[in-house]
Amino acid sequence: MYISCCAPACQYQMVSEAGFDRIVLSAQEVAGAPPDVLQTLSHWFHHQNLTCWALNDFCPPELKLCGPNYSPGQVERYVEQLAPKAAQLGVVQIGVGAPLSRRIPENFSRQLAQAQLLESLELTARLCRPYNIQILLEPVCRQMTNFLNGTSEVLALADRCDAPVDIVYDIFHAWMMEESPATAKPAIDRIGIVHIAHAHNGRRLPTAETITQYHPYLQMLLDSGYQGEISIEAQMDGIDQSRLAQSCQALRQALTSAAAASRL
Repeated sequence: MYISCCAPACQYQMVSEAGFDRIVLSAQEVAGAPPDVLQTLSHWFHHQNLTCWALNDFCPPELKLCGPNYSPGQVERYVEQLAPKAAQLGVVQIGVGAPLSRRIPENFSRQLAQAQLLESLELTARLCRPYNIQILLEPVCRQMTNFLNGTSEVLALADRCDAPVDIVYDIFHAWMMEESPATAKPAIDRIGIVHIAHAHNGRRLPTAETITQYHPYLQMLLDSGYQGEISIEAQMDGIDQSRLAQSCQALRQALTSAAAASRL
């Protein structure tokens, strides 16, 4: 299993030296990157030991994926800007969480919002397909958005897409929703990437002590045969290399323990 960290490009060296296999960059950052920055990033990913296969942080809050200010033309223009730049870096997956971009007014039709989000996802998937980039829809807890909070409802919407869309499984969001690990089992073959963070006044780096409460989720993934990428997605402001390395090691040890238990 590959261990990655969601971080801005400026923290590339720290993530690499902390022992991660991959970095997950912000799609917003990549979409806005000028050619010289893209060239530097591409050189890093092709000539150093830390690669980038996935993006998170899909779009800015003002780009609406559904709701009263939704505009498919704006979504199309944004993805047309993002997709070739992501492909230049070797990205194969883009996660769509976008909690503020999919928040809807309480009196807005949820049926219409679903239709609009479906259109956004299908449009994004079609534009990314020529670049062999897979789109992943992410459940986001109700503390952060009011639309599509659970794994089951996200999987149901992804199943309705005419273009292929899979899912991000975020243990932080599942924990915040008090969602049983078993809820994700029907989606196991559709999980493109897993995110994890410690839920304490926001997203925090898991530590050897705090990660124990998430063992049932890790155990479920391994018992179900998941062997993909798992990414720490925490607040990175003020984080130093030592703390990041400890978090990376804590996750590796937790996965090793879960794998050993799966073999019993």
